[in-house]
Amino acid sequence: MTESRPTARIVDSGNPDALPIANALSPLARPTVFLHAGWRTAGTFLWSRFRVFKDVAGYYEPLHESLATVTAETLARNGPDAWASGHPRLAHPYFDKFEPLLRKEKPGVRGYMSAFATDDFFAGPDAALPALETYLRRLVEAAHARGEQPVFKFCRSLGRVGWMAKTFPDSVHIAIVRNPVSQFIAARHQSAVHENPYFLLMPLRVLARNASHEAVAAALQHFAVRLPPEAADEDPAKAQAMLTAYLCRTGAEEWYRGFLAFWLLGMLGIPETIDAIIDADLLSSSASYRAECAAELAVLSGVAVDLSTGRREACCAARVTDRLGFGQADLWRYHALAAAFLEAAGGRGWMERGPLASAGALLSYATLLGLGRGRLLEVGGRERTAEWDALAGYAERVGADARRAGRRAEHAERDLAAIHQSRSWKITAPLRRLGGCLRLWTGRTTASGCRP
Repeated sequence: MTESRPTARIVDSGNPDALPIANALSPLARPTVFLHAGWRTAGTFLWSRFRVFKDVAGYYEPLHESLATVTAETLARNGPDAWASGHPRLAHPYFDKFEPLLRKEKPGVRGYMSAFATDDFFAGPDAALPALETYLRRLVEAAHARGEQPVFKFCRSLGRVGWMAKTFPDSVHIAIVRNPVSQFIAARHQSAVHENPYFLLMPLRVLARNASHEAVAAALQHFAVRLPPEAADEDPAKAQAMLTAYLCRTGAEEWYRGFLAFWLLGMLGIPETIDAIIDADLLSSSASYRAECAAELAVLSGVAVDLSTGRREACCAARVTDRLGFGQADLWRYHALAAAFLEAAGGRGWMERGPLASAGALLSYATLLGLGRGRLLEVGGRERTAEWDALAGYAERVGADARRAGRRAEHAERDLAAIHQSRSWKITAPLRRLGGCLRLWTGRTTASGCRP
């Protein structure tokens, strides 16, 4: 937190119609907010809590490749109900704030370039990216012209957070991170259950498009990731076809190595000076952590967001390897490789100490999968340190919190099942049906004007 940030007035943000503004502060007095998230990390949930306010311009995925071809018609159809998103219900389409910026002569958003989605993905703080800077500043200016506070939510910025923080120093920059095991499982679930391999393909396409970058080349070699050359094709359709074929002829363990390389490289792009890092796993499992995050966000952004409606997810260690698609021993081995890569990254100056510790949490997550405290480092031949022990302890606390939440849910389900099987519940069934009919009749007559 920084003392120079405005302090928000706590309000109930659940009803946008009842809230004309986020709080008493002018939107122009509140900073622009950059939410830097990965795919399937609850970033959309966090962004949606800002978006309920009428004086917030919620820009969804400003670097999304579809913005090159979007039209008013396709924009109107693009929302969480159009696919198995798992996202919260939204009052407006994802990209509604881009509508005033649509080109008139052809599809797409003014100033957007297709290269923004994948190219220069791991650009350093001092990189010259004039087209990207101009585009983002245009979005900020458009929001200010409407008297709104811009809030960006990215899934294509983690590798270049340092550049964005340096280019927009007066903005608030927040990273939302999730352990790579859960994040990969979510991506694999989309592919296996909903026939949507997008979240498996995109990290690989980003790696292919940036393979000449020093850190990317080192990660690909370190994790033995061999992508087809065609994956770097400028035509997204051709690249997707090649990568789909790659997924068909390889196994989940190879997909995970590629994803882990991408995940770590994203951590490299988070500067130590970032305003906040939010743990998506803890956000979903701990009510106290959600309250802490809401308080910090209020100070940083000037907006009191309500995080109490977040999804609760319990860790189920027994099923993790089934959902990953490969064995526990391979998982430990890949995370040991990750430990070695982190050490090398710190030695080469690719990563600052703050994000290094945050990225190290992925190693301690293995504790939740049955590996003893500090044991992962021994598997990988790494030296055990107090920092790693602290991370392992943190993971144990998160896991214990999640397991307690899971047990409470199981007990509640058993109690509910027992009630439904009880004699009194069955005896009172006719009364409940009658009550339902009365409520339905009352609602219909009230709607038709027959009753006051």
